[in-house]
Amino acid sequence: QSRSVPAGQDVVLTDRGIVGPRTVPTDEIDRRIRWRQKFAPSYSQRVSAGGPEYYGINVVNHVVFVLDVSGSMEGDAERSPTGQVLQEATRRATQGVGKPWLGGVLDAVIDKTVAQFNKLAVAKRELTPVIRKLPETIQFTVLTFANNVGAWQPNLVPANSAFKGSAVDYVKNLSSEGGTAVARALETALRIDGVQTIFFVSDGQPTDATPTEVLATVQKLNSGRHVRINTVGLGADQDRDFMSTLAAQNGGTYVSRIGGL
Repeated sequence: QSRSVPAGQDVVLTDRGIVGPRTVPTDEIDRRIRWRQKFAPSYSQRVSAGGPEYYGINVVNHVVFVLDVSGSMEGDAERSPTGQVLQEATRRATQGVGKPWLGGVLDAVIDKTVAQFNKLAVAKRELTPVIRKLPETIQFTVLTFANNVGAWQPNLVPANSAFKGSAVDYVKNLSSEGGTAVARALETALRIDGVQTIFFVSDGQPTDATPTEVLATVQKLNSGRHVRINTVGLGADQDRDFMSTLAAQNGGTYVSRIGGL
């Protein structure tokens, strides 16, 4: 048995079901419900304490943000109406420029405008205000991955003003490169002492292992630990099945952002 929904929507997979353009077996949803029921008391207490939201999901405990900075994240993000209007207005304003040197300057303006709306740029803009709003009761760090895994801090640190400022600077200066080492990134995040929640942000296209291998590795590492893994898939080329299953198997929420990034 499965549940289908119309195409052309963003997706949020929760313990109540799914909204979005795919079919999800009911046993996948049932697994999530059982996981939530097992840990419902502590989860409800944490949510009631409030906290900033990252892609609509509360950040309420010790967290590792895992951000894809691979070359595919330079791909075009399906922009919000504001972004689309801004880019089109920039292009129209520069049409018919007669002076070669001025045309070159305006081409650079266009390139910069377009770059502001690729997947990585959008993910960075979403993350920085969340970091600024983290309460000091939360410990956190930021990991990145492309061909290799990078870390702002290798361990969790308190969300005080100094660390938050440093993390925001780190995120702002990120650039894209290379492949997509998903398996190594998730393994590194799960091995961080004290982590309770992982936010995994990617277009979900592993290059260091198959999706099946990644899921098996994560299940093995997370067995008995119950680290919640929330996944955020960006762009129309994301691997929806992988990202949604990763969240479902680890008590998390899958959010897909296609339009309106």
